[in-house]
Amino acid sequence: MDDRETTDGPEPAPDVEDAFSLLADETRLSILRELYARDEPLTFSELRERVGMRDSGQFNYHLGKLKGQFVEQTDGGYELTMSGFRVLGAVFAGSYDEQTIDPIPIDDPCPLCSGGLEAIYDRDHFEITCEDCETNIVAYPAPPGILRSRDREELPEVFSRYARHILGQITDGFCPFCLGPTAVELDVEKVEGIGANHQCQHCGVDMTMSTGVSLLQVPDVVAFAREHGVDLQDTPLWALDPLFTGDERLVEDADDPATIEIDVIIDDETLTVRLDDQLTVLETIRS
Repeated sequence: MDDRETTDGPEPAPDVEDAFSLLADETRLSILRELYARDEPLTFSELRERVGMRDSGQFNYHLGKLKGQFVEQTDGGYELTMSGFRVLGAVFAGSYDEQTIDPIPIDDPCPLCSGGLEAIYDRDHFEITCEDCETNIVAYPAPPGILRSRDREELPEVFSRYARHILGQITDGFCPFCLGPTAVELDVEKVEGIGANHQCQHCGVDMTMSTGVSLLQVPDVVAFAREHGVDLQDTPLWALDPLFTGDERLVEDADDPATIEIDVIIDDETLTVRLDDQLTVLETIRS
């Protein structure tokens, strides 16, 4: 058997249930691991040797099951498809592990009551919580991979960077779970401020956050904060609440009744950001 013999052609892309069933085998996972992060494709013989399977026919069977969905055959050999990279990335990130760490104290005070903050990680969910008012200041799923090779004391800041990345992805219109497009619906009945519900149009997951989060990437807001010595990229998420006063309001005289305004206040100077119902910036006003 030469290096090009496997199956008669790529298997048709399976549905979700079939895709996961393909991975319920250690040999197939080993094949994906050996192809992961390789600069060059591996030939059939090289791949079989790395996986450590003597039976060429049995190895050919497992490799054939992966072709089309997770593995691609090229002139140079075999390499992962993007789906293969993503599923192996999830495995290496620890998406299927369960880990818990003891609470980590944070020096910054709670933006709501000035009480003590602590970071909590429990089974793929990170929270920055106030010990006094028991409010979750920041909370978001995070795979155990963000804990690896990092000192315990730096984990809250690591989580802040990770959460900022995910929130930016959502506000840019991408579902962080399936990368499908998201649609925004404002919650003007929210007790405190105005909420923004981002729903994925592909997998249907709902993600709710404050409208102020959408301002973190607005150039005028970033420049305004920098003029006052505040770097929005380096400031932890839990320390940003004082900048966004919570004075989020509907604009009564606007042409579009869903138009809202949010104030950003630093050193007694205010930048008012006006947005439409999709959180697109319409204009900014200094006062």
